[in-house]
Amino acid sequence: MIADPSDRPALAERLMKPEEVADLVGVKPKTVTDWARAGRIPFTRTPGRQYRFRGADVEALLNDPGADLASEIAALNESGPARC
Repeated sequence: MIADPSDRPALAERLMKPEEVADLVGVKPKTVTDWARAGRIPFTRTPGRQYRFRGADVEALLNDPGADLASEIAALNESGPARC
């Protein structure tokens, strides 16, 4: 997902907001936090209780063939917005 290989070390060391992860993966930020709560991606929390994700964990999720994000994202798009 990272176009420039020289950016890999920088991504691996960053703490990313849900919005940043969502932009990288192609989902909504809520989906990223849902994945975190479900244990799909490790996270940490700031003192203000905000979610943060290590770039290395995000990259591992993107490169994990068992994660099958493409089909999960397609299913989310087909089902439309969540109903309350």
